[in-house]
Amino acid sequence: MPIFIADHSNGLLTIDVSAPSNPEAAGHYDTPGEAFGVFKNGNTVYVADFDYGVHIFDCSDPHNPSLIASCDTPGEAHSIFVSGDKAYVADGDKGLQIIDISNLDAPSIVGEYNTSGYAWDVYVVGNTAYVADWTGGLCIFDVSDSQDPLLLVIFYTTGNSKQVVVSGNFAYVANCAGGLQVIDVSDPSLPYLYYSYKEHAADDIFLSGNYAYILDGYLFVLDISNPETPTLAGQSHTMLGFASSVCETNGFIYVASGSVNKALNILQIEE
Repeated sequence: MPIFIADHSNGLLTIDVSAPSNPEAAGHYDTPGEAFGVFKNGNTVYVADFDYGVHIFDCSDPHNPSLIASCDTPGEAHSIFVSGDKAYVADGDKGLQIIDISNLDAPSIVGEYNTSGYAWDVYVVGNTAYVADWTGGLCIFDVSDSQDPLLLVIFYTTGNSKQVVVSGNFAYVANCAGGLQVIDVSDPSLPYLYYSYKEHAADDIFLSGNYAYILDGYLFVLDISNPETPTLAGQSHTMLGFASSVCETNGFIYVASGSVNKALNILQIEE
């Protein structure tokens, strides 16, 4: 069972975690830029590679990722989200970029919106795109016309919006020193703050079931079964370096650490 890591200066890494206590490097592709974001869709993996835009890989053989095509973006690609035949890129100082991937061999930019802040992350649900725009807050777009994304609203958060995940009627925004904000987006054009959790900083967030896994150098877990009152369910007691990304599967947490302490940290969830 492989997982895929955007490993900054080392490009795309595939890690075999079939034995979580003994993860092994499975494959590697050294991209020309700094790999900040990765998105897997079937056997196709998309990498946001900072100054070099987006690279698309065939990973049907995880030991040998094969480059299909690339698409440069005008800014600094930080993260990517694929929905249908479009890829949505949080492109730093160039905001939201939309790439047509209906032909994987020839991806092309078809739409864009230059946000007021610095686009760090993007999450798409149906025809709505949510962009964590650093000092520009949470920008919400109608992308039903991918060639002309329409900004519905900007929701200014209490910190620097770095990561966003949407589940049901709620957007969960990691705001660095501003902590976690839960925003009701049942009407995307009229978002409102539902709850703030400021006991910890929040640099990245991943949702699974009733839990939110949040990084602030350490890992802490919130029970969000009641979004109005998230409660601390647990936390790691080990510093994870410059922990930059987190995901969960099959009872294990996988944390990619940054340049100071390059590592894949694997933590077992205990009830």
